[in-house]
Amino acid sequence: MYNIQSRTIKIDGRDVHYYTAGEGEPLVVIHGGAGDARSWWGNIKELSERYQVFAPDLPGYGSSQPLEGKYYIPELSDFIDKFVKFLRLKKFNIMGHSLGGGIALSYALKFPSKIKKLVLV
Repeated sequence: MYNIQSRTIKIDGRDVHYYTAGEGEPLVVIHGGAGDARSWWGNIKELSERYQVFAPDLPGYGSSQPLEGKYYIPELSDFIDKFVKFLRLKKFNIMGHSLGGGIALSYALKFPSKIKKLVLV
């Protein structure tokens, strides 16, 4: 299935943008610090043939509003937790590139029971 949808939700009163496509097991993909969710655009087609893909713009990137103050991997990992809770994902696959890999790893270490597979790129 290849029908990428662009969506915006509210988390803690801030606009959060993400792309979603596909059906199947949920897969959250997290971009690196030099881009936004569009970094995954070339991969979403193939990934969406097997997974329901969710690619958020991290706070302050792309079309997502920034968090207040300074934020690093722990705060961004907490953001991912709020994002997946909003989507009602109980157990899912997670993949991250560069900074996104650090966030994915941090999340998996903090919430191992929620992760089916962890992929670091």
